[in-house]
Amino acid sequence: NDLVTSAMVGIVSLVEFFAAEDDSIEDDQARQLVSDAMNVQGRETILLKLLVIPNDDLKLIVMRCLSKVPLSQIEPDEMGAIVQCLSDVKHIGEGRTEEMLALVVRQLQRLLLAPGETGQHFCTSFAERAVAECSEILLANSLRATTKESDEREKLELSCAIVSFYFSCSGIP
Repeated sequence: NDLVTSAMVGIVSLVEFFAAEDDSIEDDQARQLVSDAMNVQGRETILLKLLVIPNDDLKLIVMRCLSKVPLSQIEPDEMGAIVQCLSDVKHIGEGRTEEMLALVVRQLQRLLLAPGETGQHFCTSFAERAVAECSEILLANSLRATTKESDEREKLELSCAIVSFYFSCSGIP
């Protein structure tokens, strides 16, 4: 239902507003309080469950929202679910899937480079699987024929995101 999906996009946009850390606001206690409450309620798990809904706009806003969540608030099971997003994709060229996958890979890169326990846990528990999934996506993406310039741009953006992720992986001991 388009109306329900539009409402969900709006709700996720609101969640994104509260999840974002805004350094330009001096006293951002109210936003932080709401963000912390959403985290306790399983914000990331709920957002990740929305990715099964077959709507590109919703998937993109979910991934954009997750990119604003402080990395320390992403739990290990949520890290695994983000990696799983890569293997759940069946048709890379369908809709705006490449754009969504590029956002997933960038989120994986954020987790990989996260300071402290978050980054260390991602590296030891999920990095190897993430690299393997990215390799599958990169292979499928490179074999895909494109006829339109916009498709070629999307293909390039996804490939660049994966290569950047690989580059970051190469710097991790």
